[in-house]
Amino acid sequence: MGILRALKSIVDSEVMGEEIVKKVIDIFDETVRYSPGDDRHELLAKTYISRLIARGENINEDLIAVQALGQTQVFSMLPEGKDIKALALHMLYQERPDIIESYPKFGQEYQRLMEPVVGNQ
Repeated sequence: MGILRALKSIVDSEVMGEEIVKKVIDIFDETVRYSPGDDRHELLAKTYISRLIARGENINEDLIAVQALGQTQVFSMLPEGKDIKALALHMLYQERPDIIESYPKFGQEYQRLMEPVVGNQ
């Protein structure tokens, strides 16, 4: 993130939302580099866990892998590229629901990405 964009994200919650999504995708890309043999679902779960740790969540290592696999199962059903973007938007909602509420574009993109999995419910 550039210095100006970082400063802007402090006062502009839309930019903050975009940066959170970008950071989750960056974590995923790094996970792919460190675990090239893992399948997509494992990579999504590891990304989820990494973001929880980055947020300072207290995680129980015995349960976290199972929980992460459960949380990311639906995203693993999406095509490559859309899977991580949907997970990133999901994590944005978990971390900053106020941004999702203030900027419907995030929720609309999430719904569009999830359409193949959830249909028109």
